[in-house]
Amino acid sequence: MLKRIVVFLSVFLVLNLTLYSQENILKASDINQKVTSYVKGIRSVPMSITYDLYYEKYVDYPIIENLPDDMVIVEDPQSTTRLGKDGIAKNTTLKCYFSQEHNLPFIKTTKKVKLILGNSIKCYRTEEFKPDEAEPYLVEAFDGTKTKILNVITPVSKESSPQKLGQIFDGPKYMRQRFHPILAWLRKDSLDDSTIIKTMPDGKLNLSIINNDASSNNAIISPSDNYMIMEIKSENDTSFAETRITQTTKAGDLILPANFEERKYRIIDNKRIPVDVFIYSNITYKILSPDECINACKFEFPEGTNMKDFISPPTMPNLK
Repeated sequence: MLKRIVVFLSVFLVLNLTLYSQENILKASDINQKVTSYVKGIRSVPMSITYDLYYEKYVDYPIIENLPDDMVIVEDPQSTTRLGKDGIAKNTTLKCYFSQEHNLPFIKTTKKVKLILGNSIKCYRTEEFKPDEAEPYLVEAFDGTKTKILNVITPVSKESSPQKLGQIFDGPKYMRQRFHPILAWLRKDSLDDSTIIKTMPDGKLNLSIINNDASSNNAIISPSDNYMIMEIKSENDTSFAETRITQTTKAGDLILPANFEERKYRIIDNKRIPVDVFIYSNITYKILSPDECINACKFEFPEGTNMKDFISPPTMPNLK
């Protein structure tokens, strides 16, 4: 009996010493290196992605009319409408939802999105769909030389066909908000060795850091999911942001997020006021061959497309 107790205590001490050693030896630079290697693997393969996007944008605009079912009409001070050539310019009005919880109007958007990400192959394609429609209302495709954008506008009159507006850009122009799986990992070199790392009972790592400006960052990452971020929070005196992954999936040998949520807040009088809520759900992936990717990114405007000028969209940030 005594021998068994000694063996058990020995095993217990070894396990705890191992955990203690890992917790104290593992550095943020080691995690950065592992993340960089894994993200490089994601970027090495072209893939198709589909997901449902739910988006709330909260606006602090004056309410000019209350409607039934928690709806309101607000005045947008950033946009004006002029009636007639010599008419008086007036602020544009918007119909919005109203949050009783936050006492704020908000704009709600729901859509389905199909993406082709060439990654190492310099091409991409985005298609956006209304939830119950089979044909996209917007297509943006880059075949490696030019960007083509098709915007389908449904007219007020149901008797006429939807108007199709097209635009060609020289080179890549990223117009749409799009999801990329590498958002589920820390940016390259985003941690330094002042980061405090603690091992949680479930094997995940809790990383925290307090910056010189008193802002803070806290993240929970999963080594078993190739150091994917399960949760991350960033806070300073004026803002708070959090990202959370509640489900993962696989594509080939890659472990990827299947549900990705991002929330941003303003901080006023120590209260969190929502600004943006993004929920990417039902995310699916398929690894493509180079030929499949290139062919999927080819796009020709449908017959009857009117070529119009668009305001030049911003270039998408380089995700490293």
